Amino acid sequence: MQMTVLLLVVAVALCGAHPTNTLENVTCHDAGLAQKAADFTVDHINDHHHHGYEFKLTKVNSSRVEPVDDECTITLELSLEETKCHFTNPKPVEDCELRRHMQTVTAKCKVVLHFGPEGANHQGTSDEISDPDCETYPAV
Repeated sequence: MQMTVLLLVVAVALCGAHPTNTLENVTCHDAGLAQKAADFTVDHINDHHHHGYEFKLTKVNSSRVEPVDDECTITLELSLEETKCHFTNPKPVEDCELRRHMQTVTAKCKVVLHFGPEGANHQGTSDEISDPDCETYPAV
């Protein structure tokens, strides 16, 4: 009986866990590449952010796609803001409210993603995404 209850609790917890955005089958020529890459990057940042609150994308400040032979590099500059969801909260970040202006931490991030000739067919690996370079600014 205890094992059944434990399995039920684990199943409910897993159902609430949000899937990570992937760059599945994304290529350099896809429409909306910058937005897909930005969403993936925010998930990557939140997955590697082990304190405080999750970040939400507020603006793609710039994006640049540089084709090289049959590969490409995309450089993004993003603006992020803290949400009310703690990093341990399984709620999808899209469902999290932004913190009030006087409480929020903002971040300006630059990230470089690289796609080979096959595009990205799996979740981001170290050869697909650089470590985001983020400057954070505390609430004032």
